[in-house]
Amino acid sequence: MKGPAKKVTIDERGRITLPSEIREGVDTFLIEKKKDGTISLVPQKTVSAGEADLLASLKRSVSQLKKGKTEPLPEEWIEK
Repeated sequence: MKGPAKKVTIDERGRITLPSEIREGVDTFLIEKKKDGTISLVPQKTVSAGEADLLASLKRSVSQLKKGKTEPLPEEWIEK
């Protein structure tokens, strides 16, 4: 959400409602309380265990590529 700050009110159960434009496309928020008392809400997305494994594998592959640790692809993997 860009623009001026928006004031929200805490209800009797300690909840606040975030504006829809802030919640759009977000599953959860990470709450960070800073030393000065400022609170930040960091948008998060939840992925399945399979997607998390795939992301970890991709990160390892990119890291190996950056280090120059690559091997040629097997011929059967190359589309002709």
